[in-house]
Amino acid sequence: MKLSSGRLILLACITLLSFTVGAVSHRMGLLRSLSSLLATRPQAQLPLASRPILRDPFVLIAAGQSNAANHGTPRARSGQGAYALAADGLYPLMDPLPGASGHGGSIWSRWSALRRARHPEQEVIVAAVAQGSSAVTDWIGAGAHSRRIRELLPQLKNAGLRADAIVWHQGETESWSDRADGLAYLKSLQQWIDSIRALGIKAPIFICLASRDGRGLRNTTIRNAQASVWDERHNVYAGVDTDTLGDQYRSDGVHFNERGLSEFAKLLDLAIESRSSRKAAGLDVN
Repeated sequence: MKLSSGRLILLACITLLSFTVGAVSHRMGLLRSLSSLLATRPQAQLPLASRPILRDPFVLIAAGQSNAANHGTPRARSGQGAYALAADGLYPLMDPLPGASGHGGSIWSRWSALRRARHPEQEVIVAAVAQGSSAVTDWIGAGAHSRRIRELLPQLKNAGLRADAIVWHQGETESWSDRADGLAYLKSLQQWIDSIRALGIKAPIFICLASRDGRGLRNTTIRNAQASVWDERHNVYAGVDTDTLGDQYRSDGVHFNERGLSEFAKLLDLAIESRSSRKAAGLDVN
């Protein structure tokens, strides 16, 4: 069958239109994929335009597991005068922080804003190395994360910094075990503290009470072990009793929501200011 010139032109137009629609759809798909990828990139990977001139920085090291890392919701940023320390320098302090696990929000963006409000003459720098699901034994000896704080020291030195406080928030991993061994946990936690001092870090260490599981149960054995290391003679103090932050402060029964992250930050600010070796900062009512 022989097509007329008019039909040939019409067929060519339809073919061209189909090709164009297909190409545009493909490109839009690529753009959506790219947009999605960019949206999930860690916000903390935005470098400083220039190195800030630091006056009197307060440097905090955050260690432990997920609730000391980037597993909360939603993300936030601190504002001027607050920075996160990474292997290649300082970044604006915003979630998620480099060096810690997770891609969500953290207590540190909230706490640093409170610290800046209380001490406006000081910049705040957070070096976060906390890792989700880690056990205390992962942070000592040949453990998977035992070198993380040691590896921070050259970064601090290169930036002309030294640690002013260390916060330890960990214990959920052991608490969820039906055979939680308080004595073994205490021994490992003390070994971790000793390893910090062996590095020459004399800054106060704040040990939080953290044992709450997804059902809201607390592990008294692990809590007692955590509290046993508080000793002002060794510059080790009570942190926050996050077991007192109940379901209304959690997004999934374990990790903190906006209310939980904000409350944790407020309580930590109080704990660092008070330096108590007898009682952790917590809510009176769960």
